[in-house]
Amino acid sequence: MTDINNNFYAVMANTEFSSRWLAKNVGWTFKREIYEDPLKRVKLKKKYHEVLNEMFPEIYPTTPTKITIILGGPGITTMSMLFGCKIKYNKEIEPWAMPIIPNIIEPFHLKMPNINDGFLYLAEQYDKIRETYGRRVKIVEPDLQGPLNIAFKLCGDKIFHYIGIKSKKHIGRHILQIVTDTYIEAHKWIRRLLKKKARKAFIVSECTSYFISPQTFEEFNLIYDTQAAKELGPIFVHSCGETSNEKIDLFTKLPEFVGAELGFGTDLKYARTIFKNENSNPLIYARIDPRRILNETFQQIREDVNWILKTAQGGPLTISCVGVPYGTPRKNIYTFHETCWKYNEQKNINF
Repeated sequence: MTDINNNFYAVMANTEFSSRWLAKNVGWTFKREIYEDPLKRVKLKKKYHEVLNEMFPEIYPTTPTKITIILGGPGITTMSMLFGCKIKYNKEIEPWAMPIIPNIIEPFHLKMPNINDGFLYLAEQYDKIRETYGRRVKIVEPDLQGPLNIAFKLCGDKIFHYIGIKSKKHIGRHILQIVTDTYIEAHKWIRRLLKKKARKAFIVSECTSYFISPQTFEEFNLIYDTQAAKELGPIFVHSCGETSNEKIDLFTKLPEFVGAELGFGTDLKYARTIFKNENSNPLIYARIDPRRILNETFQQIREDVNWILKTAQGGPLTISCVGVPYGTPRKNIYTFHETCWKYNEQKNINF
C-alpha cells in the first residue's frame, strides 16, 4: 500500500512457526490421518489461532471468524504423491517423499500421471469440507512447489547429476519436461476444482535452486518456470537461503514476474534496484533467519529488521520469519513485529 503524500509502502510482518513449535504448543500432529481428514485439520487450525491469541495477544488480538485451510495440506508432498512416491509421516516433522528415480522407475520411463485419478482424494476432501462447513471455511490451493523441487523429490541428489553433468543433461531435460507439464496441468485441475480463474498469480518454489549455479538455473529452471508462467499467469518466486545477484537478474526474465521471496543476507538493495527497472514494482518478501530469531537477543532482532527496512525500501515489502523454532523467546517474536509497526507509524502509513 502506498502513502500518496510520502510515497512509502506499508511493511507487512509475517510469522510462521516450525512443525515442532506447532506440535509442542498447539498439539498439532503431522501423521497420515491428519492429512487424510480435512475436518481434523480445520479443528487444528482453529486451535492454532486460539493459541496465537493467547500467547501473543498484541500480535494476534483476535481470532478469525473464517478459517482458511489448505487443500490436502501444505503441498510439500502433493506432487510427489501424484507421481507415486512413498510418503513418510512423523508426529513432529512435516511429511517427506522417498525418491523413485532411478531405483523404482528408470528416468525415461517417467510419464505424466493421471491427474483425475491421482487427485481424486483432493476432490473428496473439498466436498467433505463444503458439506460440513459450507462457505465458513476458505479453501486455498496447496503449494505445488516448482519443477526442480519436484524433480529433486523424485530423484533425490541424482537430479544434480542429471542437470549438472554434460553427458546426462538429456535425462534432466526429459524429467523436468514431464514434471513441468504435470505441474501446469495440476495447477489447472485444482483451479477448476476451487472455481478460480484459469490464469492467476502463483508461486514457484525454488528451494532446490540454492544448490545450483546461476548458469544451471538459466539453462534449466528459467526455461521450465517460463513455460509454467506462460500457461498459468503472473509468477512469484520463492527462493531459500541467500540469493545471489546473478539469480535475482534471472528472476526478472520470467514473464509477468511479480516478486520474489529472498533469504536473509541477500542484497535487498540490489534486488529493489533491479525490480524497479521492470514495468511494475514487484514485491520483495524478505526473510528473517529463524536461527537468529531463536538465538540472538531482541536488540539484534531489531537491528536485523531495521537493516531489511533500510535496504529494501522503495517498493512493496513483507518481512517474514518462516519456521520459527520451538523455544524462541517471546520477546524476539514481539520485537520483530513491533519494529515493523513503528516503521509504519513513523511514515504515517494507515492500513
